[in-house]
Formats: sequence, structure tokens, C-alpha cells
Amino acid sequence: MKNYYQILNIPSSAGEEEIKNAYYAMAKKFHPDKNLRNPYYSADKFREVQEAYRVLSDGQEKAIYDQQFIYLYAEKMRHVTRDRRNIRPHNHKNRPQKNGFTSRTPQEHGEKFDMFRNAFLKKQKEIHQQYQQEKIEEQRNQKKNFQEAFKRNQEKLRQDLKEEQAYQKNADDIKKAQKKGKQVITTVVGILIAWLLIIFLILNDFV
Repeated sequence: MKNYYQILNIPSSAGEEEIKNAYYAMAKKFHPDKNLRNPYYSADKFREVQEAYRVLSDGQEKAIYDQQFIYLYAEKMRHVTRDRRNIRPHNHKNRPQKNGFTSRTPQEHGEKFDMFRNAFLKKQKEIHQQYQQEKIEEQRNQKKNFQEAFKRNQEKLRQDLKEEQAYQKNADDIKKAQKKGKQVITTVVGILIAWLLIIFLILNDFV
């Protein structure tokens, strides 16, 4: 399993901004266009840097990777100290001294590391659960915003339909009024023509 933190040259406690800055620095350093003397090595390193950033920049993938990485490291440490786990001095006075300080036994190192691993895994689990809750909350908010936007669009469509119906009604009323006006004008003109004919006939009778 690759050590992505070592590839990006950052500690395991690095934040998002530190991971991004380290990625830009390493990508610039190992970019194939800047390493023409050894393009194959730089290309491989550049791919490793991209892979490390892809995993560590994603919160969920980073949590899964951290759990696997710390578990494998703990198994490695347990394997190294497996043959010496039962070696323990009978009292503190018999502990080996190094530079004037009491050194820890392999068993104590293993116990301390197990405690650290359990605490780390617990914290990673809490972070993962928090991430899932935030993701669910974000999806809920997106769904709520979509429903509100859909309701607003439906209301706008209904309003536009009402306005169109009102406009169509006004246009129909105008057409009816125009048609009625034409009928009135036609009737008046017909009456005038009839009166003119009557007057013409009367005048011809007198002549």
C-alpha cells in the first residue's frame, strides 16, 4: 500500500489547504515537461502525486485510506515486536537506561501504539459519520430547494396562463366589438340607401 502522505511530503494530520499546496509543489517539481533529462521517472512520480492528491483531497476516500493505512501500519508494528511482546522488566529499576532516561519496552510501545490506533480509528469513524450526516443534510437541502423552485415555476406558469387567458379574452371582446360595429355600420348604411331610394322615387313621381 502506497504512503500518499510520504509521496506528497506532508504529515498525516495535514489539512485540505496544506494537501493542495503540497500537490501543486510536487506536481510542478515532477512535471514531465520540466524533467526532460529523465522523463520516465518524472512521469511515474507525477502519476503517483496525482493519485495521492485524488485520494487525499476527497474526504470519504481519505477516511477509508487512513483507516486502512493505520491498520496496516499497526499490523506491521505488531509483527516486528511479536517475538518480544512478553519481555517486561519485573520492576522499574531494572529498565534499561538510555541517555539518562528510562526507555520503554517493546510491549509498552505496542500497547501505546494500539491505544493511539484505537483513538485514531474512533476519530476517523466520527469524521466519517459527520461527513455522511453533512452529505445527507446537503441532499435534503438540495431536494428542498428543488421543490421550492418547482413550486415557484408552477406558480409562474399558472400566472402566465391566467394572463394569457385574460389577454385572449380581451382580444375576443375586441373582435366581437369590431364585428358588432361593422354590423351597425352596415345597417345604418343600408337604411340611408333605402331612404335615398325612397326620396329619389318620390321626386320622380312629382316630376
